[in-house]
Amino acid sequence: MTHNPLNLLNMFGVAVALPEAMQRLIARFHAMIVDNV
Repeated sequence: MTHNPLNLLNMFGVAVALPEAMQRLIARFHAMIVDNV
């Protein structure tokens, strides 16, 4: 594995973006469940 800064920055970007997407997805499912009740 090469340690070029661009690859590291890309990995960091994915690590930051992934939890946000997960949180948004969970919030959407939660809203659907609340609307059904």
